[in-house]
Parts: sequence; C-alpha cells; structure tokens
Amino acid sequence: MSYNIGNQAEPHVVRGGGQHAGWAPDIERESAARWFAVNTLPSAEKRAHVNLVRQGWHCFCPLVSRTIRSGRHLLTQPRPLFPSYLFLRLDPQQCRWRSVDGTYGVRAIVKSGDLPAPLPAGCIETLIKMSDDDGKVTFASSLVAGENVRFLAGPFAGFIGQLEHLDPYGRITVLLELLGRATRISAAASEVLPADAANTI
Repeated sequence: MSYNIGNQAEPHVVRGGGQHAGWAPDIERESAARWFAVNTLPSAEKRAHVNLVRQGWHCFCPLVSRTIRSGRHLLTQPRPLFPSYLFLRLDPQQCRWRSVDGTYGVRAIVKSGDLPAPLPAGCIETLIKMSDDDGKVTFASSLVAGENVRFLAGPFAGFIGQLEHLDPYGRITVLLELLGRATRISAAASEVLPADAANTI
C-alpha cells in the first residue's frame, strides 16, 4: 500500500548494508517539512520504521549500542536511543499524515491538539549528523573532559565515571570507582553518553 504524500516524500533511500540498514535517512527535503515524533508500540520501533518507509515516509530512528547480560555472556546490540519513539519528516499541509496513525507498529504521531506537534528545529538534524549510515549515534563530539559519563555498551555497561581524556581517534579514558578504588578505563567514545543525557533514555 502506498500513500500520496506530496512532493516532500520521494522514496526513502536505504544506505549501508548492516542489520539495521535503512534506519538513517538522507536529509534533502523541502524547507516547509519539519520533524515530528512518532510513538510506537512497545519494542516495535523497527517494525514501525520499516512499514513507514515502505509507504514512502521519510523516517529516522537513532540507535546506540547497548550491552546486556545473557547468562554468563555480554551481548551488545544496537537499540533505539529513545525507546518507543522514532521521527518522521513531513509537511502537514501537503501530505495525508493521518495515515501514520494507522501504520502497523505505530501508536500515534505526537500531537498538540488535533495537529502533529513539530520538534524544535535542528534537534533531529543534529542527531543525524552525529550518526552513521545505520543510524547509530555517537556523542563523541559532545563529550567534555571532567563531566560524568555513563557506559551503555561493553563490560562496564551501566557504570558512571568521570571522563578524563578524549583523543582525536575516538578513544576515551574514564575514571571509575571499582571495588572502592579509582580505576582508569580505556574505551571507545561510542560506548558512552553524557550521564545527564543517559538518564533521559
């Protein structure tokens, strides 16, 4: 099934060849189009994204690497940065946006009253610039020495420490409290988020 959504919605171009290829969009669109948040059903972000893209909608679902423990093993997988949400770029005056709410995997587009509520200009564009072709976001450019960071991936997932150093190659040194002692840990910048940002996801 396809929808007539106006000039702003040419078919989505899938980039990259990874497991989550297609989660990151091209960003050339008409100036009248804005980014909107779409609330999905629980754990249905990818399903909703695939179905929206098939209809021609321009979507973005930012991802981060998360590590979970499975028995004695650590498993690192890409997970949505904002669980149960993805983002849609459209011009409400030029497209049949109500069809979004009827898409399999979608609960509803976030609205203000009866109309979709646009997100602040620049916020999603910034996330896109910070992401790779598969939509995985790295916050390396926003990390500041001395601030607290939370590990989302790797053997220290869930730990909070103080960022001591970030080198030009994306490696960081973090000071963690382990067994009552301050310990320096070297890791990839992609494994952490600023602690304040991590607390919101």
